[in-house]
Amino acid sequence: MFRSSLLCACLVILGFRICHGSDLKLIVIPKEDAEKQKGYCLDGSPPAIFFAPAKNESMKNNWALFFHGGSACTDLKSCKKRAGTIQGSSKNLPSTKSRGGPVSEDCGNNPVFCQWNRVILWYCDGMFFAGNREEPVDVDGTKLYFRGVAVLETILLYMKDKLGMANAEHVILSGGSAGGYSAFLHADSVHDFYKEHAPSLKKYKVMPMSGLFLNASNIEGKYKFGELMKSNFELHHVTGVNKDCLAANEGVHFKCAAPEVNYAYTKAPIFLANSLLDYGTLEYSFFNPNPTGSGCLIHGIKSCPANVISELIKVQASFTKTILTIRAKNEPTPAFQRKGNGAYLDNCVDHDEIEEKPSITLTNEEKSARDVIAEWYLQDDDGPADKYSFYEKCQLNPDKPGSCNPKCRKQ
Repeated sequence: MFRSSLLCACLVILGFRICHGSDLKLIVIPKEDAEKQKGYCLDGSPPAIFFAPAKNESMKNNWALFFHGGSACTDLKSCKKRAGTIQGSSKNLPSTKSRGGPVSEDCGNNPVFCQWNRVILWYCDGMFFAGNREEPVDVDGTKLYFRGVAVLETILLYMKDKLGMANAEHVILSGGSAGGYSAFLHADSVHDFYKEHAPSLKKYKVMPMSGLFLNASNIEGKYKFGELMKSNFELHHVTGVNKDCLAANEGVHFKCAAPEVNYAYTKAPIFLANSLLDYGTLEYSFFNPNPTGSGCLIHGIKSCPANVISELIKVQASFTKTILTIRAKNEPTPAFQRKGNGAYLDNCVDHDEIEEKPSITLTNEEKSARDVIAEWYLQDDDGPADKYSFYEKCQLNPDKPGSCNPKCRKQ
């Protein structure tokens, strides 16, 4: 009863599917609702969503939620600057918004979720909906609100009370880039919200897309991204991460700001849609603070010298090992092998690849990311992970710079 039987109107232009019609419409949460939870964007404005209701009666209790992305602010100066943009405010937002993944209206590329209630959760707090400072901070006369946890709660309560989400039966929680990061952090807490407020809930699963910003060492052997997340954890007073992770890391809670660590502790069925050579990890971890290598990647991997390709081969091996083996403390089974989980991991040097091109396939693999995602969601929660888990085993070639998978968007 999940799959769509009605295709949206799409055109294929130069190989890309272009869909027109019901973009998701802006809803700014009423000020009085925001005040109840003190759920404010960085600038103090109320949170916002973009919403498209289910397209037919049979889908009205099915919900696809998608965290919007957009980096993070890492100090008071950058947070003040962000507060003056739509990334830190609900002011001046467009009236409609479109995204790919499970909130796309393209039923050809999004066969399971395209007719569900589809929601983009606007990201306006600067720290993945995870901050929890009680009082605003004054920065040169500008008040900044670090209220990400309350922003998320305000949005969920509004959808429950005003949009009928209290009757939810089937849910997919997702997000792209920084939104995928948010999906890792809140996978179980949002599930807990549904279990408390949606008594008819039958299925809940999570699919972060391009959100695995690994705390990997850079080419100097330093963990720059981890250092950044630790300072962010303190700046935003982060509490909006996996609670089991916090309990297992007493005294070092900042470790739970890392997506891969939250993945290890997530109990809800979770599907990784990511690249083993995701540009986000390369930029923020491996090539941070030395941009020399990432510079060539902007122009396509074929423009990179052999020494950079050789380093990328090491990155892919390290990324693969981390994802395949990470586990919670005292947990014998790696998260990658846990029943109900799944994955589709290409090695395209790109970002948001699977969201924007779900038809991509791996080398020597017939099933596309789109097909595996659909099969994974429709399976039972305790289905075998290996049946729905695929990762690219082909490596780059230093002598012939270029991806070993010619189906990658960027070469």
